[in-house]
Amino acid sequence: MEKLVLHGVKLHYLSKDTIIRVDTYKLTSPKWNATSYEGHHALYQFETSTIKQDRLFCKGSAIVDMNQPQARIIAQLLEPKGNGSLVYWGYFDAILEQKEYAEHYVMEALIPQMLKENPQMKMEFEKKEKEDTLFAKNPNLILNWFFSKTPYWDRNKDIYPVGKIYDRKFIDSLLESCLPDKEIN
Repeated sequence: MEKLVLHGVKLHYLSKDTIIRVDTYKLTSPKWNATSYEGHHALYQFETSTIKQDRLFCKGSAIVDMNQPQARIIAQLLEPKGNGSLVYWGYFDAILEQKEYAEHYVMEALIPQMLKENPQMKMEFEKKEKEDTLFAKNPNLILNWFFSKTPYWDRNKDIYPVGKIYDRKFIDSLLESCLPDKEIN
């Protein structure tokens, strides 16, 4: 958030944990520049799809109201495909990293049971195996694919942590209950 503050953006902070329905993005197919530019290996290519999500925002989470003179700067910094966005500059690379893995011996024991219990998964796997020769030849990719189908998979991987709210009345009610700046710093 310090980059927004440096650009003169006014932030408001939630006074309590709040579940909010937001529109956000899932980022896929990331590719980074091989060489750095101004000290960053920028994310130069990725795809986005819009999703709706009920998300827990903890007390102290920032609300950025677009109803301010810096609205165009906010949009460029926070829209993932904005010119000079914080995503482009690598400030959100961590969401694209897989943090959790399963031991091979654990997945190898689970896979037969998963395929037996879920015929749809079996069809999906066989289709992927036929269509993607790189996948079919790589045991690590196969095991990770099955791991992604377990309850242990990080469902927030690739999900942009910034959400958009379009309901002005709801935004105003959030802003009314926000903490004063002095309580955050």
